[in-house]
Amino acid sequence: MSTWEHIIQLLTRFPWSFSTDVFLLVGIAFGLYAVNHLDKTLKVILLFLTVCLGIEIILIYYAAHKWNNYFLVNITSLVETVFFSVVYWVEVSNRRSRVIILSLLGSYLILFVYSFQWQHIAEFLLGAERLILIAFVILHLQFVLETMRVSNLLTYPMFWVSSGMIIYATGTLFIFMFAQITFSDPNDMWYWSVTQGFTCLFYSMLGVSFYLHRREILLKTA
Repeated sequence: MSTWEHIIQLLTRFPWSFSTDVFLLVGIAFGLYAVNHLDKTLKVILLFLTVCLGIEIILIYYAAHKWNNYFLVNITSLVETVFFSVVYWVEVSNRRSRVIILSLLGSYLILFVYSFQWQHIAEFLLGAERLILIAFVILHLQFVLETMRVSNLLTYPMFWVSSGMIIYATGTLFIFMFAQITFSDPNDMWYWSVTQGFTCLFYSMLGVSFYLHRREILLKTA
């Protein structure tokens, strides 16, 4: 049986498992549509989505051949932490917040080297990542409130990025902190479904941020 036949078989048996790929592609499509109007931060986020797409393709390939792909979940955690460290380091310009971001990133990288696993999901690593992402959002919110530079949150692209981030991180925190329990039964897809639901919402809100930034730039130049 060819790889494509294996993938079609997976799609037939677990169609919901591919939902995140659909929303990921939609997010990338919005980013490419608005790419000429994106600022540095949003271009980093678009690059992040593109890297995630590459990881997803490898993950699907491994799943089609029934190979272990849990290590890719751990690598995705690294990608998310590094990229959003860059995003929030750019967005939060005060020195104290930037030192905190770099310190959290450094701590995570040490933890990643120490706890990375090939055969299992590193639940403590992913739990720590979620807490770090939540800390990034809090730092950004504090910076926005202190500087009062945003007149309308609903049209502010980073509001949607941070809102998606906080929902995604808090919604999946406890699932991944107890990954050895929640994902121990391969026949139980409930936890995967919940995780994918939050991930789909996250990608959707990143897509909204691309659209809003393009709209804002066009309104200013009209």
